[in-house]
Amino acid sequence: MLLAFGQNGWVLQRFVGGAWQTPIDSASGAVYDGIAAGRDVVSDVVNVSRPGALEFYVYDDAQDLYVPAEVDVDAGFDGELVSAYPYSDALSDHPVPQPRGPLLAVTRAVESGMYLVGWDGSPPERAFDLGLDARRIRCHDDGTGTGDVLCGVSVFGDDALAIVTWDGESLPTLAGLVDVGDGPVGLDLARLANGNIAVVTTGFNDDTVTETEVTPAGAEVSSQARPAATGCTQPGHAMYLRDAEGLKVMGTCWGSDAFFVEPSRF
Repeated sequence: MLLAFGQNGWVLQRFVGGAWQTPIDSASGAVYDGIAAGRDVVSDVVNVSRPGALEFYVYDDAQDLYVPAEVDVDAGFDGELVSAYPYSDALSDHPVPQPRGPLLAVTRAVESGMYLVGWDGSPPERAFDLGLDARRIRCHDDGTGTGDVLCGVSVFGDDALAIVTWDGESLPTLAGLVDVGDGPVGLDLARLANGNIAVVTTGFNDDTVTETEVTPAGAEVSSQARPAATGCTQPGHAMYLRDAEGLKVMGTCWGSDAFFVEPSRF
C-alpha cells in the first residue's frame, strides 16, 4: 500500500491482485508521521501518529489487505504526540490480527518526552526528556546481532539530534545530543561499511544538511553540516538512498517546492 499524510489527515491506497484499489482517506485532522514497523518496507504493521492518538494498520492474511487494528494504548502522554517507532511487525493470532511488542513514542512540548508504550492498556512510561519541540524518531538495527537498535530524534527547538539506544523491550537510553542545523525536522539512518551508523538531518531555518556518524553504542564520531543543494530553501525531510555509485541523500525543499538528490559525505 501507499500511505500519504499531512495536516488534513491521511490517504491510503492498496495494491491488490496487480492493481491499485480505490483510495481510502481520513480527513480528520493532522497526521504528523507514518512508518512501517521495524523500519522495513515489507511490514505487516504500519503506524500513524496523530496529536492525540496512535493508529495502526495491520496485514490480514484472510482478507489479503491491510485493515485497521484495534489496540489498547493509554492516552497518558504529556505533550503533543508527533512520532513513534514500532520495534517489530509481529502480529497476534488471527483472525483478529493485532500488533505485538512495544514501541517508542515522542511527544513535543517545551520539554518534549520519550515514552515506552505497550499494548496492555497501562499508561505510557516516560523514559527521559528530549528538549524543546521534538519532531520525529527513526531507528536502525545497530548491527551487533543482539537485536538492539540505534535511534535518532530531531529536536527542532534546540537545533539538536538526540541519539538513543534501545533493546526493543525495556526503557531506552539517551546516549547524547549532537548539535545540528537550525530547526531539524525529518531524519534518516544508514549503516556504514565500518559498522557505524550515519544519521542525516535538515536545518529548516538555515538551509543546511547535517550528516552525523555514531557508533552502535551511540557515541558521536563526527558531525558535519553543509549548505543545502543550490535552490533548496527550508529543507524539511531527508533520507538515505543507495545506488550503484554509493550512499546518497534525498531531501525535500519546503520553501522552494522541490527536492534534491546528492552524494552523502560518507
